[in-house]
Order: sequence, then C-alpha cells, then structure tokens
Amino acid sequence: MKDKGFLRSLIPPRFELVEQRTSTLAIHQDAGRRLRELVLASAGERGKTGSVYEGRGVIQRVVYDPDRSACAIFRRYRHGGLLRWLTGDKLFNAWRPFRELEVVEQAREKGVPTAEVLAVRVDRVGFFLYQGEMVTREIEDAPDLIHWLTKEPAPAPAVRRSVVRVLGGAVARMHLAGVLHADLHLKNLLLRCRDQPEAFVIDLDKASRFRPGGLTLSAVLVNLIRLDRSVEKFNLLEFRGITRQDRVRFLDAYLEVFQCGLALREAVRRIRTRFLVRRLKWWVMRWLRRRGSRG
Repeated sequence: MKDKGFLRSLIPPRFELVEQRTSTLAIHQDAGRRLRELVLASAGERGKTGSVYEGRGVIQRVVYDPDRSACAIFRRYRHGGLLRWLTGDKLFNAWRPFRELEVVEQAREKGVPTAEVLAVRVDRVGFFLYQGEMVTREIEDAPDLIHWLTKEPAPAPAVRRSVVRVLGGAVARMHLAGVLHADLHLKNLLLRCRDQPEAFVIDLDKASRFRPGGLTLSAVLVNLIRLDRSVEKFNLLEFRGITRQDRVRFLDAYLEVFQCGLALREAVRRIRTRFLVRRLKWWVMRWLRRRGSRG
C-alpha cells in the first residue's frame, strides 16, 4: 500500500499495524499468540481446525482460546451486485476493511452494540486487486433475527414484545452515534435471549459515519425503510410474519431513544412505503416455494 500515512490514520490506538511483503494487518494489542497465528495463517490452514459457512461470502469460525471456549469469526469481503459475479472476493479498494475497523471502534465507544473487532487483514493479489478479511470475536448464543423468528416453538408474546423494544433501542443508539448502516436488514441484527434480551447490529462494512447526533431525518428514514423492506420480504417468503403491531412497538422504542421529534404516525406512514417491483418478485418466489412443497 502506497499511502502509509493515511493507513495509519485509520488504525485505532489499541491496534498494532503489521506489514508483510504482500499483506497488511491490524491486530488488537491484546490478541494472544494463538490468535496472531490464526490471523497470519491462510484460510486453508484455518479451515483444518474451524468450521466454514457459505453465505454471501465465506465465513470461518475458529476457536482461538480453548480455555475460555472463545471463538473468532473470519469474514472475507466480497463485492455485492453485479461486481459479485465479476470479481467475487477481489477488491479494488484496499482501504475498505480498515475503514470498517475505524467505524466499528468509534461506534463501540459511543455505546453501539456490535461485534468486537480482533483484526483485519488485506492481501495484494494483483497489481490492482486485493483480498480483505475481518476477524471479530463471536457473539455467543446470538442467532440473527431471521433464525430467531423461524425457530420452534415460537417465542411467547411477552418475550416477543421485549425483543422488539430492545431491537428498536439498538438501532436508535447506532443512529444516535452518527452511524448510518449501509445494509440494514434482518440478518444483520443478532439477538441473544438470556435473562434479558440483547440486540446487536453487525456488518458495518461501508457504513457512513457522521458526528454524534448529526444524521438528518431523511437519512435516518431511508435507513429504516431499508430495514422495513427486509421485513416485507420476510413476511412474503415465510409463513410466520412480523405484524403491524411489532413495527409500531419497534418505532416507539426507537423514538424513545433517538428522540427526533418526528410524529410516530408520520414515521409509520413513510416507512410503510410500498416496494411494488420487489414485492412482486417475492410473491413469485413464495408461490414457487409453495408449488415445490406440494409436489
């Protein structure tokens, strides 16, 4: 990487910059020897001792502290949209993982519930291409919201109400901290239900950061509409829906924290904006799924 001064400006104080011939890493100063070895190892070497999950990208779960059963999540960066099919996990921007590290650290300092970053790594794989990887501490016993909503048996109504309010508060704290999520949807919200439910907002890749309290209402509503679009898709593709009352409770809890002065009725009206083309696609997918299950 050429601009070393800019790179160092992105590295938070608690992280150590490690530069190798074709790799650049930022590792938490408290990382132990085993974690450092895993970060420096290739994905293939880590795969021998960890679990591999396929989603939008490859995710590895590796135990790095057996005494505490602590696990690290290795997430490889990928392009979305059309570039996903053209370049896959090859990036044009070497700064992308380090920018996410900077946003996550500042968000955590402001009280945003999100995953703790342990390290990031960028490898040069061509003259203009890079591969990036982020390593976070696993949030134990915290499935994403889609898994939680579809589990059996269904959660009790009182638990569901409590969960919805916790989710609204978590998203509001993110916005209050000046962080605008680039892809806010149900799978990027994790939920841990122990004595009291806890919600976490993950995957702040490409998130925009503003001064605390500096988000405009229009930007906030666009972000919330993106989440509501995910809710619409879930309701059309699954047989257990998220109710209108769930949405109202979410917004109520959100506005209690964010306190933007926006009338709840107006917020509901704008967030209930219809996505006609996407809804048609989801209806077709749901119809095909039902046809397949009957066959």
